[in-house]
Parts: sequence; C-alpha cells; structure tokens
Amino acid sequence: MGQVPTLDTSRSRIAAASIVVVVLIACAAAVTIWRYEHAIGQGNRALDTRSENIRAQLAGTYFWREREAMNEYLLTPSTALLREVSANSRGFDDATRRLLQNDPHDRALAQQSRDANLAFLRVFRQARRVAGRDVRSEARAIDQLNGAEDQVLRPLDSLQSIYEAEVGTRRAEQSSADTQAFIAALIGALIALGATAGLAYYAMSLLAGVTRRREEDRRLEAAQAEFADVLQVTEGQDETYDLLKRRVERSIAGARAVVLNRNNSEDRLEAATELPGDTDLPQHLQAAKPRSCLAVRFGRKHEESPGSDPLVACTLCSGAAAHTTCEPLLVGGEVIGSALVLHPEALSETERVTLTGAVAQAGPVLANLRNLAIAEFRAATDALTGLPNSRAVHDTIKRMVAQASRSVSPLGALMLDLDHFKQINDAYGHGRGDDVLAAVAATLEGTVRESDFVGRYGGEEFVVLLPDTGSEEAAAAAEKIRSTIEKISVPGVPRPITISIGVAVMPDDAGESVGLLQHADRRLYAAKGAGRNRVVWAEDGREAAVAEGAVLG
Repeated sequence: MGQVPTLDTSRSRIAAASIVVVVLIACAAAVTIWRYEHAIGQGNRALDTRSENIRAQLAGTYFWREREAMNEYLLTPSTALLREVSANSRGFDDATRRLLQNDPHDRALAQQSRDANLAFLRVFRQARRVAGRDVRSEARAIDQLNGAEDQVLRPLDSLQSIYEAEVGTRRAEQSSADTQAFIAALIGALIALGATAGLAYYAMSLLAGVTRRREEDRRLEAAQAEFADVLQVTEGQDETYDLLKRRVERSIAGARAVVLNRNNSEDRLEAATELPGDTDLPQHLQAAKPRSCLAVRFGRKHEESPGSDPLVACTLCSGAAAHTTCEPLLVGGEVIGSALVLHPEALSETERVTLTGAVAQAGPVLANLRNLAIAEFRAATDALTGLPNSRAVHDTIKRMVAQASRSVSPLGALMLDLDHFKQINDAYGHGRGDDVLAAVAATLEGTVRESDFVGRYGGEEFVVLLPDTGSEEAAAAAEKIRSTIEKISVPGVPRPITISIGVAVMPDDAGESVGLLQHADRRLYAAKGAGRNRVVWAEDGREAAVAEGAVLG
C-alpha cells in the first residue's frame, strides 16, 4: 500500500502542478504571439514594399506626363506646357528621392533613373531650340527624346519588377506565418485544455486520496477507540493478550500475531497467546530468554524480511518465511513483553501506526493487570508458607462447591491442625515454629494431586480440598497426609511432628461450603479429643485406617 498524501501535501502538489500548467500555457501563448508578430511583420514589410512599388509607378507616371507635355510643346510650344513639364519633373524627382532610402541595389536603380531623367531633360532643352522650325527637325528631336526615354524607364521597370516579386514573397511569408501562428494557437489551446484537464484530474485524484486517507483515519480512530474501550473492561491478562492479538490481526491483512510475556522471576520469554503451528516459534521459545527478542532487548521496533541478513539477527524471527515485525510492550521505560507479527507483505505506514498504537494502548493496561494480579496474589497468599491464605480458602471452596454442584460430583474437605504446636513455639522459639509450618506446607503441596487445593486456614490449621473424591477416598488421602507429615524432620526441633485431620464430604455431609467446613472442623476436634495424630471421617468418630488404593500417590 502506497503512502497516501495528507491535505497539506496535496495542496502543495496541486499548487506545483498549477504552476507547471501556467508555464505550459504561457509558453504556448508566447510561441503563438511570436508567430503572429512574425506574420504581422511580414505583412508590414509587404506593405512597405508595395508602397515602394507604388512610388516607382508614380515616378513612371510623372515621367510619362512629363514626356507627353514635352511632345505637345515640340508640336505647339507654349509657356503652360513648359510649366507642366517642370511640375512633372519635380514630381518624378520627389518620387525617386524616396526610393533612394531603400537597400543599395534599389538605390542604384533609382539613382540610375534620376540620372537618365536629367539627361532626358537636357535632350529636351536641345529639342526646344528646333521646335517650330521644320518637320524634319522636330521629328529628329522626338527621336532623340524617345532614345533617352528608355534610359529613364528601364530602371523604373526593374524596380517595379523587384518590388512586385518582393510583395509576392512577403505575402507568401505572411501567409505561412499566419498558418504557423494559427497552428501554434491551436496547439497552445490544446496544451492549455489538456494541461487544465490533467490538472483537474490530478487534483481530483489527490483530493480523492486525501478523502480516502481521512476515511482510513476515521476508521482507525474508531477502531482505536473501540479497542481502548474494551481494554478498560478486560478482567485479566489472558483476555487482554487475546484482545491485542485480535486487534493486530484484524488491522493487518494476512497477519498472525503472537504476544510474548516477559517472566522476570524465571528470566524467560513466554508466549501469552496461541502459537502458529507452521513456524519455528514453538522451538525457539522453549529456552528463550528476554534478551532473545531484539525488540525486548533494545526497547524498540525490530523488523526482518525473508532472505535478509541483518547485522544482529533476532533468535525468534530469523529464518521466518514471512516478514516479521516485533513491537515492544513498554510501560514507564520498562519492557514487559512484545507483540510479534508475521505478515506476507511489508507493512504500510497506516499498518505501522496501527500496530504501534495498539501495543502502546495495551501496554499500560497489561502492566496494571499484572500489578493487580500480583497484589491479589499477595493478598491471597500466606507469606510464611506460600500457600493460599484464609481468604483464598473461602473463595476457593465456594467455587469448588459450585463446580461440584454443577457436575454432581463429590468434594472432599480436610481440616488439619498441628498437634502441640504451642509447645514447639514455647520450647524452640517462634522461628523454629515457622520452620515447622513451612515444612508442613511443602509436604502438603507435594502429597496432594495437581487438581487438589491446599491452603493455610489460620495459625497452625490447614485446609485441603479434594474434587471428585468420596468419603472413603478422602479418609485414605487424609491418612496418607498424616503419615507423611509424621515422618518430617525439622532441624532444631528434636521431636516428632504430628497432625490431626477432620474429613467431610459433599454432598454426604453438607451441600454448601460453610456446612462442609463446619463438619470437617467438628471432626478435627473429635480427632484431637481422641488423642491427636489421627484422622476422623465420620460423625461417630470413626478413624481412618491406612487404606489400600488411596487416591493420593
């Protein structure tokens, strides 16, 4: 999953794209303007050339008028015709003078025509002398004028031909420039349209990405809020571990998560949730210590990919067929465990944030639950013997009575009391008395079954609860306990350690916890009254003999 742009990033990208579009449009407009200016320039030059051509034509017109006035003068001399000749000569002179401002070639032709006109005027002055004499003289003068005429008109004709050719060339260039300008304008319009459409599409894509990001953020926040709410009502560490596992697996596609717990008392790293069976994690965790997990060791996230060769490899993650990410559970700078995630693809930024957030939310809750469990354990544990105390005894017997009632199975209860314990304290001191209590507690824990319960009821009294055990089996179990304790040897206490036991069974003797303990207590006092160091398991004071096939072994 690619990174999704934020709103600020999208705005920056749209602004950059807008600048690019404006630059493209400006370039297209500049090219269009340049081509149009070129076309206009060509048109202006064509107009200038045409104006020069018109001046050349005008010069020719003045010359023809001058020539006609000369011819008429030679036929019928008059002052008016001379003035007309002078006026047309000045007009010719003005028209050709402007042509002298053109390029050198045109200037040379114009100057040649002007020089020829001066010569033509000299010929006319010579012809004036013979005007009105005779027909032959006039004809000869006219022939001279005709000869000089070609010298004037030939350069003008050349100029007109040049100018007409230039006008054609300028017009062709103007037409080409117009076409180029039109094409440039069309291309510019297409570029502007395409760039604008592209910008609009890009902006819509970015905004759609931002919208998706916002939706993802809202979903993420909702999921985090739901996770936080559920964390507040979890009833124990196991439930919280499972909740964290489900949260991570729901947030990362195809992921499998394992929550690891740091057991400081045993210096071990243990799986707090179910392990995937198709990995090497179960084998790696058999003798794993907290430092085996690099996330726990360094107190920061650790990631490995298939085929990677990190400088320091994690004992748990190395060799995995999938990508692995391990996030430490940190509380107040202390690492209490980690969340190890196996995922088929590298994590996206959103998945990373989700994983880190989920672990950060669960860490303090797990720490509080752990502290609460420790406090409850200490509150329910006798500090001297390590056995559950009187409070725990009452809670446990209520629970086991309820279970026995639901399963319609018997429950045996043994009430035990050390014989002459006051004498031991008085004779050997309370320290030795405490040693005796601790030795008896250890013996009881080593004698009963795993399903049985042993607790210190108070002083030198103990309670043993035997689920699925009837009267005779409970009596046999009590007798085995009594005989085992009788063999205890405590340093500094040179006397036998004995115990008296009262046995009661549910439902034979009572149907609830209080009555069951009361029956066991009455039979305990019966055992003491009968001489101590014995087991009483019936209301008639019958004592238990050592029975074969006792349930404790």
